[in-house]
Amino acid sequence: MSEQIIGQIIAFIGLIGGGVTSFVKLNTKVQANFVMIQNLKEENKKIEQDLKLAYSQLDNKITLMDTEIKQISRDTAEIKGCVMQMAQNKN
Repeated sequence: MSEQIIGQIIAFIGLIGGGVTSFVKLNTKVQANFVMIQNLKEENKKIEQDLKLAYSQLDNKITLMDTEIKQISRDTAEIKGCVMQMAQNKN
């Protein structure tokens, strides 16, 4: 009977040891995942900042091109007016 109790105690100690080992492994994985999540959040913030900067630069270039196109349209209209006036003066 005492051998049976000793066997149960040894099995119980093994079970506790396995549980502690599993807990330590799980805790290590949780910590690693937490660090990875923090790193991903930081990377995501940097990417968002880079995207905002790129969008702002693109928006500035589009605005500049729009201004230039409008100026070209004005210049074209002015040239057209001059050519029409020259044609009328010839007649």
